[in-house]
Amino acid sequence: MPTISHREMRNNSANVLRGVQDGETYVVTNDGVPVASIVPSGEQAAELPLVRAATASDRIGSLTRHSIRGSVRETLDELRSER
Repeated sequence: MPTISHREMRNNSANVLRGVQDGETYVVTNDGVPVASIVPSGEQAAELPLVRAATASDRIGSLTRHSIRGSVRETLDELRSER
């Protein structure tokens, strides 16, 4: 399975898509780290390797809510004025 960089994929997208159309599968890297696979649309997702299976989490309910002062617009204006 060929590996291509993000930049290579962007600059040669027509060639990459032609390869995919011909049945080729690519691994896309960002700074040398694999981040995506481009596969022909006919392949089933179950045939693709999983990096990590998704798991349900009930920890989101334990997050602490925080109130903010003012509106979102006021906060954004304040942040922009600090630039």
